[in-house]
Amino acid sequence: MGDKGFPKIRWGTCPVCGANGADQSSGLSDADAAARDSTGNGVRLEEWRGKLYCEICLKEAKADEESVLSAKKHKDEERFRAGAGFVNDVASS
Repeated sequence: MGDKGFPKIRWGTCPVCGANGADQSSGLSDADAAARDSTGNGVRLEEWRGKLYCEICLKEAKADEESVLSAKKHKDEERFRAGAGFVNDVASS
């Protein structure tokens, strides 16, 4: 039996935006932080489409994909309307 329904929880630096969960207001640098692999520090990373993302980057990536699909659908609909003889002019009576 595998653990297909339970994704592994990963912590670390987001490879997309570089977020690492460090408190930037404290004046400490990343060098002052404890090792991430032994303490679980960093940001939570999720795998999607074979790549790791932090929560914010994952939402943006999914929104970008949705926008591309929506734009393609809109373009296909416009192409169909043009082929069917529809025009984009408002008719005045």
